[in-house]
Amino acid sequence: MPDEQLDKRLQELEAKWLNNTITPEEAKEYADWYARHQQDAVHIPEEFAAGEPEHAQRMLHEIRRRTGLVPRRARVRHLAVRWAAAAAVLLLVAAGGYRLLQQKQPAPTAVLQPAPVNDREPGRKGAVLTLADGSEVLLDSLKDGHIATQGATSVLMQQGSLAYNAAGHTAAPVSYNTITTPPARMFQLLLPDGTKVWLNAASTCRFPVAFTGKERMVEVTGEAYFEVAHDAQHPFTVKVNDAHVRVLGTHFNVMAYPDEKEIKTTLVEGAVQFTRASRSVLLKPGQQSAAGSGGPNAPKTVEVEQVVAWKNGYFNFKGAPLQEIMRQVARWYDVEVTYEGKGGNDLFIAEILRNSRMSDVLKALELTGKVRFRLNGRVLTVQYL
Repeated sequence: MPDEQLDKRLQELEAKWLNNTITPEEAKEYADWYARHQQDAVHIPEEFAAGEPEHAQRMLHEIRRRTGLVPRRARVRHLAVRWAAAAAVLLLVAAGGYRLLQQKQPAPTAVLQPAPVNDREPGRKGAVLTLADGSEVLLDSLKDGHIATQGATSVLMQQGSLAYNAAGHTAAPVSYNTITTPPARMFQLLLPDGTKVWLNAASTCRFPVAFTGKERMVEVTGEAYFEVAHDAQHPFTVKVNDAHVRVLGTHFNVMAYPDEKEIKTTLVEGAVQFTRASRSVLLKPGQQSAAGSGGPNAPKTVEVEQVVAWKNGYFNFKGAPLQEIMRQVARWYDVEVTYEGKGGNDLFIAEILRNSRMSDVLKALELTGKVRFRLNGRVLTVQYL
């Protein structure tokens, strides 16, 4: 096709994409072209935009308007700002060799209606607090205020988060509390020393109601993000199964779900020592180490924003196999996942808001033409195509 005709055709496709009138066939045509010409210069008509930066900004503004996506505190990454590459949902099927943009209508401003029977609503804030005497407190809808007294420590709800206010050192034996997030829940916790903890779905954190010894130690299962209060005289340690993450004051993420093969520690800021099976590694900011039964592997550089996306309210799958994606879907939407057929080695890239209903996430994955989904109650069946 001559360049002039190609440019005209691409303008038509882009206009249809922005107007939400593009067909699946046209979307694939647009995506195929994008995959072949990612490094080419972009020629934009003067009447549409003064240049590529303005064009990208216009596209990004429209994407945000239609998806309800708001800019995160972190900088917007220049992934490939050409044309529609700044979309809120971007899928890559490695085997297919093309990128596909999912369209999504703006979220309604009215009160969210219940999900249809063949859909699942997204997870939300909520947890169960188990006190030292074994009694449980459901935190999902509690208002701010005093919840309980544990020794010399007051347990409070503050701005929707759980906080511990220790009166000071005491000679009384240390007691422990446990906070548990069921599937489809996440919660934030402020420990007695000022350390902030975010718990992802299907996770637990066991901790003393007051730190009185030389070391501050908590236990975690599932996934948690820590912003540790600095105290050089009292090192902070996170025990994860038979592994330990030791810090003085830092920000890091630890992931240790039972259905994951490895425990992964990712450092955002500061320094940590990650130990398992008598083997230790030191992490620098931006590094991650995965530990199997033989101990942690050598640290590698990762995209921190992707690792902590769950804490910031979105899914970020980059080069992720489908089963890894589905494990996250299962925890956040509280479903059981089964598989039909034989899957390939396709890798996906997707960035999707976590307040989306499950059907929106699944539709995005189905657009690749590699999978189809079927929901029956809480059982989600993945059919490989």
